[in-house]
Order: sequence, then structure tokens, then C-alpha cells
Amino acid sequence: MLNPSDLHIYIGDYNMRTLKKFFKLFAKYQIPSQWSATEIWADPKADFYESPPVDVYSYGMILWELETGLVPFDGLDPREIRSKLVDEKMRPQIPMGTDKRLAFLIRRCWQDRAQQRPNFSNIEDYLLKVKFSD
Repeated sequence: MLNPSDLHIYIGDYNMRTLKKFFKLFAKYQIPSQWSATEIWADPKADFYESPPVDVYSYGMILWELETGLVPFDGLDPREIRSKLVDEKMRPQIPMGTDKRLAFLIRRCWQDRAQQRPNFSNIEDYLLKVKFSD
């Protein structure tokens, strides 16, 4: 979130876990999207809604979007996205001119093993050092 009073960006879940549970229980919101972590694609019926590493993976996709101005896996249907992410272990390509620290952070967010992903405190510290392309 951008704080208009000091123009700083803050990361917070704003009780999103409760919202995620609501979607799962009442709206049957269990359909993976381009921003979903690989473990969700691998097992869409599993309960990852209380798992911060899942959010970290999605945040990495958002960082990639901010850097490229593109939508991840745009034009692919869900079966193709699942195949690319789970079977081929593919991720969107990070452009050559991307700040090395930003590229490193995005790749860390996209780690297959959830425990290898950074937490949001680490991400916040790291974001202070990165530069997005113009």
C-alpha cells in the first residue's frame, strides 16, 4: 500500500487470511491464477490459504509485472500454465536490463520450495536496495 502522507510503500496483509478463508468457504475460490504459487497449481485442493510463502510467490509475480508491464503467462489457458509451472518448472523471463538485485529478489520469491522463499520483512529490506526500470 502507498501511504499518501509520507509516500512510502508498506506491505501488510490487512487480515487477508480471513478474506481468503471466506472466499474458500463461501465462493469456492480455489481456482489457481497466473499469480498463484506452484504448490497451489500442483494441488489446488490443498489448504495453502494460511501460508505466507504462497503470498510471497504471488508478490514475486507482482514485482515482475511492475518491472515488465506485462501479465504473467498472458494468453495461456490454465492447463498450459500448470504444465509450465509444475512440470517444466518455468517462470516468466526476467528482462536483461533488470536491476540485478530486483531480479534476484523475484527469483527468490519464485522458489519451488516454499521454505526457501524470503519472508516479507526480508523483502521489505531488499526493496530498499533495488531499482525498477523506467
